[in-house]
Amino acid sequence: MHHFIMNITVFTFAMIGLIFFALLVYKKVSDFGVGSKPDSNLKVLDMLRVAPSKVFYVISTGSEKFLVASDTNSMNLIAKLEQNDYTEQIL
Repeated sequence: MHHFIMNITVFTFAMIGLIFFALLVYKKVSDFGVGSKPDSNLKVLDMLRVAPSKVFYVISTGSEKFLVASDTNSMNLIAKLEQNDYTEQIL
């Protein structure tokens, strides 16, 4: 009887450890959370709120920059910015 209880205990702890390990691996490979990943090339450089629900964004992806308008129902590309049109200010 003692041998049977020991086997069940070891098996239970092994399964709990396997579940935690699987959860850890899943969190590392999945896209958990909201927002951009740290290694993402997509960045919001600037924003301007023109009304309570309307916002303009300057978005950078690599060497390209875009002006995007957003409201509560949609997001629209306004223009692709040239290098001279927008330079990020360093504070």
